[in-house]
Parts: sequence; C-alpha cells; structure tokens
Amino acid sequence: MPWTTPTGQWLDSGDYAGLLDAACLLADLPALRADQARRRAAGECVGIGINLYVEPCGTGWESARLTRWPDGRVTVASGSSTQGQGHATAFAQIAADALGIAPEQIEVVEGDSDRAPAGIGALASRSMAIGGSAVLRAAQALRDLPAAPQPVSVETRHTAQAEAWSAGCCIVLASVDPRTGAVRTERAFWVDDAGTVVNPLLFAGQMHGGFAQGLGQALMERMHYDAQGQLLTGSLMDYAVPRADDLPELVHRSRPSATDANPLGAKGVGESGAIAAPAALRGAVLDALAPLGVLHLDLPMTPASVWQAIQHATTGDTPC
Repeated sequence: MPWTTPTGQWLDSGDYAGLLDAACLLADLPALRADQARRRAAGECVGIGINLYVEPCGTGWESARLTRWPDGRVTVASGSSTQGQGHATAFAQIAADALGIAPEQIEVVEGDSDRAPAGIGALASRSMAIGGSAVLRAAQALRDLPAAPQPVSVETRHTAQAEAWSAGCCIVLASVDPRTGAVRTERAFWVDDAGTVVNPLLFAGQMHGGFAQGLGQALMERMHYDAQGQLLTGSLMDYAVPRADDLPELVHRSRPSATDANPLGAKGVGESGAIAAPAALRGAVLDALAPLGVLHLDLPMTPASVWQAIQHATTGDTPC
C-alpha cells in the first residue's frame, strides 16, 4: 500500500491479510470447521462462508459552518444530512475535541436550508470522511479566532483529496433444512477497518444495521410482478424484510488502519454490512449444500429457490 488497481482505483491503506487472519481467529475457524464436520456426519446441512471486501466512501466536497456565540455555545451547521446515523452526536464530538469544549455546548443543524450551507448530503458512506472532515477544518479555523462580544462564524468547504477505502472480512455459519429449503443464519464473525472511529457505539450500530440489510438482500428481499407488470410486493405486508429473530449472533471487532485521504482519517462504514453479508451468506449456503451437488444459487436465497435447487441437484427434476 498504496496500490492502484487495474481500473484506476487508488487504495491508500489497509491490511487485508491481517483482516482475514483476525476474522479467522475471532471465529476460531478450526473449531468451527470441526463442529461443521460433526454436524454433517449427523446428517445436517451446515456451511461456512468467508467474504473479504473493500468499500469506497465517496468523493467530492462537503460544507460546514461553525458559529461561536458570545456565551461560548457553538452551532455546527452541516451541508450533510442525517438518516439515523447519529451525525449530531459524531459531529458534535469532532467539533468539541477540536475546540476544547464539552459536546453539550454544541448544537448540530442538518437539513435546514435556512440555517445550513449548501451541501451534497449523505450517500456513498461519505458522511464522516468528507462531512466530518469539513466540520473538523471549520472547528480548527474557529479555534484560531479570538473571542468576541458578537457571534463569530467560519464556513468551509472540504474537498476530498482522494477516496478512502475501508475493508473487512466476514465469516458466516449457516444451516439449511433440506426438506423446506429454509436457511438459518446461526453465527457471524466480522472484523472491519473503517479508519478513525469517532463514536464506537454509533459505529457498531451502523455495522449491525448494515448486516441486517445485507441479510435481507441475501435471503428474502425481492420485487415480484405479475404477468401484467403489476408490482405484487408494494408494501411491507408483502415485501419481506428481516426481523430480529432472523439475525444471527454477530461478533464484531474494529481493526483500523490510518488513511491520509482526509483530515479525519475516517473511511466508509454505512454500506459495509450490505457488502459483507450477502457474499458471506451465499458462500455459507453453497458450502452447506455442496454435499448434495448444488453449485449455484441466485439471490435472494428464499426457501422456495433453495428447495428447488436441492430437488434439481438430487433428483434431476426442475420444479415450477
């Protein structure tokens, strides 16, 4: 590292072999394989999937305006927008650390065109790497200005000098009921490199939520249409999404590496789960069904499609 891929992407940091080793250690892979062999000998369909991935975190710019009021309070107005990621907490932490004040003294404003500067918004896992760096730069500039009896504002637009790439390794243990095709995701072990982690609790929430989305993509979420093109899964009454009892025991660890792609040293995290889970789950299900001769499965791996694949592999029939 750094390394430029054949398609021109610049990967500036990351220990991919170390992530793989750490995930195997976290899962105790030899013991997991031994337990799999024991269960297979007892007639169960059990598989293990391993997915090593990278995730980009966006390019371009983001804005931030910091205003210090005469009583010492500070308002952080970000051009980014929140959809439940906890930006208000993380941006307040970034500004408070740079200004040397308590986070409780900071108000964070997002999504208000009357109070916040124009910005790009939250997409491509860019909020901390680019939006957080804009807050950091504005806070550093405000820190250097003297106190005044009137409000003092600093506005900055941070442009990413390069795209930061996070990475990780996810290992999943899954079982399949060959009578019904139902998949049960039993355990998951995950080591991720997201660079600087501003708030570990928010980070863990992003990882768990992303994993749930990835599990839904892998096992159940699909758009169905009838012969006339009418959407049949247009509401949550018909469109399956994961519930709490669909999710496995998830053991997650952070193994960060430094990046110079942005002042904060942060990498993407918002979409890591949706990248990590589907491939690891598909690998686990195919591993579970390998003794039956199943070599291919499309997503989502619904009970019906898995059952059909088992029937075709074991009997040669192709059920409707």
